[in-house]
Amino acid sequence: MSRQRALTILNEAGDQTIVWDESSDDTMTEIIRKKMAQGIQFFIIEPRFFGLLPPKRTPLTDADEARKHRALAIKDEDIARFVGEGGGDVVKTPDKPVQTVRKAKNPEEVAKSESVGVKPMRGG
Repeated sequence: MSRQRALTILNEAGDQTIVWDESSDDTMTEIIRKKMAQGIQFFIIEPRFFGLLPPKRTPLTDADEARKHRALAIKDEDIARFVGEGGGDVVKTPDKPVQTVRKAKNPEEVAKSESVGVKPMRGG
């Protein structure tokens, strides 16, 4: 059984969590490498999902149905593209508190784990 992959990005728009399977590891590795170069720090965390399934997708058949199915705006363009192209899914961020294992050393380990990404602090 493969290990669940998940990334929660902490940002000013609220926490956003995406999940993917190992077939998308290479794509996520490159996205994470880019984010690390932009100063985002990643922390490997204790697993919180344990095989959570992505939400079921239901095609809309009526325009009035669109009001019932709200879209999530993903602020990060790279992550939005990844999800939009079917590489992963957005899921509800677990309520379970995060237990940090350690700071990530490289994007490859982040892409194969559950992790949290934190933007660099900025002065005002």
